[in-house]
Amino acid sequence: MDSNRNLYAVVSFPEEGSVEAVPLCWVSSSLKSCKFPDLDKISAASIKRIVNSANPPVDEWQSFDCKVLGTFGEDIKTFYTHLL
Repeated sequence: MDSNRNLYAVVSFPEEGSVEAVPLCWVSSSLKSCKFPDLDKISAASIKRIVNSANPPVDEWQSFDCKVLGTFGEDIKTFYTHLL
């Protein structure tokens, strides 16, 4: 089992000007790129469900340059709690 399966990362996407919490398994081993679903093809609610599932990325997803700002454990609610 992938040890990153239940871990999450907070990543900054500089080219898009956004910050997201994503499953760590979506982030490359170099920690410099991240796979992410196509925002033009699925809704924000669907993306939230995909992120919460922590499943591996789909091959068709695009890779984006990113900077990992931090990682946290199995409960994605931890991320949202720290935002409040």
